[in-house]
Amino acid sequence: MSKPGLYAELSVRLLLTGIAAVFLVGCGGGGSGGNGPAVTIAVTPAAANLPVLGSQTFVATPAQTTDSGVLWTLAEGAAGGNITPSGVYTAPGNIGIYHVVAASHADPSKFVIAPVTVHTVVTISPAAATVSAGSAQQFTATVQGSVNQAVTWSIAGGAGHGMITATGAYTAPVTPGIYSITATSMVDTTVSAPAIVTVLGGNVQGTIQ
Repeated sequence: MSKPGLYAELSVRLLLTGIAAVFLVGCGGGGSGGNGPAVTIAVTPAAANLPVLGSQTFVATPAQTTDSGVLWTLAEGAAGGNITPSGVYTAPGNIGIYHVVAASHADPSKFVIAPVTVHTVVTISPAAATVSAGSAQQFTATVQGSVNQAVTWSIAGGAGHGMITATGAYTAPVTPGIYSITATSMVDTTVSAPAIVTVLGGNVQGTIQ
């Protein structure tokens, strides 16, 4: 087991030991009872990949018990986001790997962990712009979920579709058309956002050629 997974399970076991103790004191015994088959539990999806502040509904299914109740917790506590009693998870505002825990209400010592990878979200402002041929437009990018706001700017189609600097300053080509620029997070290069630039032949405020 990887270290993050091991640490998460150790945290969960400590957490659920307390839950189980309270539950057993209140009920006077374990939910599986007798010599019957041990309670098991499964969760769907088994893992998730979400943007910061994204949401995912998890469904847990206990087996070998008539008690279908589920205790939902997060191994990281409040730092891991939020999960409702019905299994609706909301990711935190920071990237990372977090762990949703579903434990059987009948026997809280029986649980399953669903890892959630939370990734950044890139937004561009403005998301669309209209400029005249050869003129300039400043774009800015925000990387949600990371202190590192650095992005890489690119233009679909290459230099013939304009130029853009490392700070998001775009210079339109002389040829009218619709072009696309992209900002890609340096923290996670799989995450990017596009912006559309409409280049007109002539001054935007004047006569279109």
